[in-house]
Formats: sequence, structure tokens, C-alpha cells
Amino acid sequence: MKKIALILLLSITMSWLSSCDEKDAPSVVFTALIPDEDMSSQRPGSMIKDITMSQGINSFNLSARWKDGDVIQLFVRQGGKIYQVENLATVFDISADGKKCSFNFTMPSLVNESLEYEIIGVTGIDAHIEGQNVVVNSSMKRIPLENGNTMPSPMWFIINKTNLTTGNRQVQFKHLGTYEVLSVNNNSTSSITFKHCGFFSYTFPWYLIDGSIVIGSKAGTASNDTEQTDVQSDDITIAPGAVGAILSWYIPIGRHITLARLHAIIDGQEMTSIDMMRYSKNIESGKAYYMQATWDGSALYFSNDFCPDGNHPHAIDLGLPSGTKWACCNVGANDPTRRGGYYAWGEISQKDRYEQGNYKWWDNGDYTKITKYCRNGDFGVVDGRMELEPEDDVAFVNLGTGWRMPSRQQVEELINNCSSSWMLSNGIPGRVFRSNINNELIFMPAGGYFNGEYVRDYESTGLFWSRSFPTSAPYLAHGLAFSGGSVGWAKLNNLGRHNGCNVRAVYVGQE
Repeated sequence: MKKIALILLLSITMSWLSSCDEKDAPSVVFTALIPDEDMSSQRPGSMIKDITMSQGINSFNLSARWKDGDVIQLFVRQGGKIYQVENLATVFDISADGKKCSFNFTMPSLVNESLEYEIIGVTGIDAHIEGQNVVVNSSMKRIPLENGNTMPSPMWFIINKTNLTTGNRQVQFKHLGTYEVLSVNNNSTSSITFKHCGFFSYTFPWYLIDGSIVIGSKAGTASNDTEQTDVQSDDITIAPGAVGAILSWYIPIGRHITLARLHAIIDGQEMTSIDMMRYSKNIESGKAYYMQATWDGSALYFSNDFCPDGNHPHAIDLGLPSGTKWACCNVGANDPTRRGGYYAWGEISQKDRYEQGNYKWWDNGDYTKITKYCRNGDFGVVDGRMELEPEDDVAFVNLGTGWRMPSRQQVEELINNCSSSWMLSNGIPGRVFRSNINNELIFMPAGGYFNGEYVRDYESTGLFWSRSFPTSAPYLAHGLAFSGGSVGWAKLNNLGRHNGCNVRAVYVGQE
């Protein structure tokens, strides 16, 4: 696997701004630290060590490091006034890992050091004074990550006199703004040129394209409702079967991504993705996010990545009252968008035909002669079993201890505590269930069901077995069912046990 490091260089060209006379003031050496975490992502999410594309083709690391030639703009605020330190502070004594450096600071002569004051530092982006604030311009940037391209990493710090008088000469920088990596998978048979042209949001944008930000305790989050023309990247060339990436930097405006389509120019032609991205957590400054798109030669797909990596299944915590966690993908699938296996209820193997005559727990295909899992004497011998035993539970058999097919109650809990919506994910139709408790989500593809040798309602309906069955009609079994479309539904339903349905497991831990 090829690993590409995205180094966000701190070197930028700063204009020389004059302020007060500092020629006779003593200089103090400060130590500057890079933020503790590297920029990285969940989906699109908070900082962890790596940004890993879900297909596992490439791994992208975003990191900010000091290097020779980096400079820091310095300001001092006191008594409602701001003074700019005359000289840019060039960093020196850079540590081997690039996370620490030193710089000189000279107090402006107009500052009374016996009174309270704050020192403000900014690097990676041009800063200036507006009234009583230090302000930076926040124009969005987008660059292809090829040929050694890098992007400045805007950062800032504030330290007050109290911290200085305790002998502290160490400052901790904070990241300013948000980073976003768009991974583009070229699944066609030809090389393409790809230009990132932004997004079509059906509700509201989540980023500021242009404007200014005040450096302070909440630096990096703006409030701006003005619609503006989005920013285009330069072209990136992506070989067939390869992945390209485009890095964006912007100021978030405290919103989440809802119903956004990707807009791009591919080989000179404008394209809009046929599916949409949804992400229910607010996009925040100081974090890095990733998104993925796929070009198959005729259509552009753009949707959620529902898992942090490719090691499926993941137990997704939806914050449900029972503590039940739902699997990220179906039994027999290696991706959340895949349908996986089709199983008759209480059977653990797939087959070519799903019919009454070959159903395991009916005597000679007679549903009134149930041989196992019956609580009604009109349909067979009553055995007192209330639900599938582990040896007949395909989730337990395939995934092991702690995993089960859901009970009726767990299906109802999912429906009652989540909102659901129909969407395409990588071109696959299905429903997203988003927790009303913690906003986490799972995607369930619409695989229909097998009856006889044919799949019924394929890509328009989802049917998923539970491990429970109704007492009065034991020839049926409970399951989760949903329909397609914007006005579709999701509910508990019953279906003949001999039909082949998908299975989405739940994780219940040691029983």
C-alpha cells in the first residue's frame, strides 16, 4: 500500500508591517509547540492519527511541522489597543520531529509591562489589525495533492501576562480553520483529469468561502449566510484504478453537511454526483475531514463512508437505551453498501432456491408441521423455544460470540430511536438510520428478498430477519422492513420463514 504524507508547511510570505519602536527593548526567547494532535479524521470527523480511505488504497497523513524560514506575526493587546511587533519572528532551534521551535519576542515600547496585556501570535496566514482585534483573511483554498504540493497550516496562540510572570515562556499553537481531503477513485478504464468545483447543498453551506476571522478564544468559526461562488481546484490527473486527492482549507460556520452533491469537471465536462453526502455532526475548526468520490466512467458517486476503516464488521454505538450496538454491514458482506448473504430464517447457509419444500424446519415443506421453533400446537409440536438458538443464528455462527441476529425488541428500539431516510451510497440504494440520541448512523442496503430462485423488490425494499417469531403464527418470523423513496417507511414486519432475507447483526457482548 502506498502511503502519502500531506505535510502542511508553515512557510508563507508575510508583508512587512511597521509599528512602534522596539530597538531598545530586550528580546525574550519563546518556545512554540505544534498542536498535540495531527490533523486527521473520522467520517468526516475528529482528530486521530491517520486519514484512511475506506477502500484501503492509500493512507493520507496530515501533519503540521515547523521548518526553516517559518515566521510568526506577533501582536500585543493592552487597554483596548493593539500593537504590532515590528519584526516578523523567524523560528529557530527546530526540534528533530518538527513539533517544537523557538522564536524571539520584543515588547513594543508603548506597552506598559506593569499592567495586564496579551500576546497574540499568528503563523501560516496573513494577519492585520482591525480596531481592537487581530484579524485574518479566510479565503478558501483547494489544491491537488500531487507533485509534492503542500498547503500552509494557519495557527495561532494567545498568552497573557499572568502566564508570563510565572516564568512560562512556552506557547501552544492552535489550528485555525478546517482541512478537508476529497479522495477520488477512478474506477474507469481510462485516465481522467478531475477538478473539484465545490458542492451543491440543498439546505445550507457548512463553510465560509471568503471573509475575515477575529483571532480569539473561538477563532476559526464564522457566521456567514451569504451564498457565494465556490472555489475550484486545479486539475488533478488520475490513472485508471488509481486514487487522487484534493486538499481544501476553509473556515467552518458551525453547521453540518446535509444533502450535499459534489460538483466537478471531469475531462472538461461538468458533472454532479448522482448521490448525496449526509453528515450530522457540526464541522469544526481545528479538525480534518475526508470525503470520497468514485468515477466509474459514466457517473460520479459521492456519499458517506460509514466506517473508520476496512476491518468489518464494526459495532456502531447508536446510543440506544439497551446498549445494543448494530453491525456496520450485513452478514456475508465486507462493506456497508453490500447486500451480503440471503438466508432462510433459522438456516445458516445460502441456497439456490428459497421455497417451502426445502425449508429446514418444516416437515416435507408443510408449514403446519413445524419441527423446531413452534409455540402454537396448530402448526406443529410445541417446543417452548422463544427465539433462535445460537447454533441456528447465522450472525452468531459467522461472527462469533457477542454477535446475534436482533430480537424483535431490538428492531423496535432501532426504529423508535432513529430517523431514517432513503439515499444512494456509492450508487447503492438503501436507508440510513441516524440515531436521535448521538447522531451516529448505519446504512442498510435495499436487497429485497429471495422467493423461489428470484430476488423480489430488489433495490426498492429492505428486509432483514430478527431472531424472534410470533406465537400465533410461527410459520412467520419478525424482521425489519423498509421501503424506498423520500416518503418511504421503516417498520417491524413479518415474512414467511422459508424466504431468503438479509441479516444485520447486533453486538450484545458476552451472554
